[in-house]
Amino acid sequence: MRSWEIQRVKFWVVFANIVGLIIASIAAVILFYTFVQATTIGIEGVTNTVWSLIFAISAFAIAANIAACSFIINFTKKSDDATFSNNRYILVLFSLSSGGIFTPFILMRMPNVDVRTSINPKIVVSKGYGIIALSSAIVGFATFTIFNAATSNLSNLGSLEGTQSTALITSMAIFGVFLFWGILNCALFIGKTVDETSTEVSGFRNFIAIINFVIATITLIWIIINSISTIISAISDTFNRRSGFLSTMFNSMLLGLRIAMQMFIIYTAWHCIKGIWSKKGEFEYGQYQRLSDKQAEYQGRF
Repeated sequence: MRSWEIQRVKFWVVFANIVGLIIASIAAVILFYTFVQATTIGIEGVTNTVWSLIFAISAFAIAANIAACSFIINFTKKSDDATFSNNRYILVLFSLSSGGIFTPFILMRMPNVDVRTSINPKIVVSKGYGIIALSSAIVGFATFTIFNAATSNLSNLGSLEGTQSTALITSMAIFGVFLFWGILNCALFIGKTVDETSTEVSGFRNFIAIINFVIATITLIWIIINSISTIISAISDTFNRRSGFLSTMFNSMLLGLRIAMQMFIIYTAWHCIKGIWSKKGEFEYGQYQRLSDKQAEYQGRF
């Protein structure tokens, strides 16, 4: 691709993730407002412990999304054209993992090219996972603690039983694992002594990086399975007579677009898996054109 074309792609990637940051910030404001309402006047029928877990998990998810968008923006802005083009699957990985689809759509429309990555994906992926895990875990723990302190509920946590106790222990264990994993990855893969262009990662760092690749692969496989499930659901909606004639007709008209969208996600996730496990970062990036064709078809129809 010519330089100006890559610059245009980089602009839209940054723009898409700024929009993601704005949406996440709005969600954070709504969460904070609900938080204040719950701590000041309470919400009938729900215990403080349940609310604290809901707020903590929601804050955790929002923080993870903000961290992922920030990582993508930072990577895009500081990378030269060659680094950006040759390592786009790393951005796709973080975008898909946080629920984004616009960034992968932009990146996967770039031409099919055989490339060799100019940075070590083990280091960059581990660094990104470290930042996301650490920041989201800290926010989750902080939200949980602040809410319980504000509602004078800290002293009651030790007396919980049954489902609430199980939910509390499970949530805190998950936050603890994320916190530990974030600290470990940040300690190993962030710093002036870490060279992203290094071709080799050995010893304990390589072991941790492989685990991060396994986590990424599991995440992408889950995304693929979810997309397949969505396709099956879309097809079944078309034959659902209970939804009425107009609804069935509308679902039938959009069926092709919905399937194309999910096929794009499957295609992109599979290319991400190929990218992170490729030998020395060498593989062919694919261009997915079917979704664009379907969008043009439906825009003309409506």
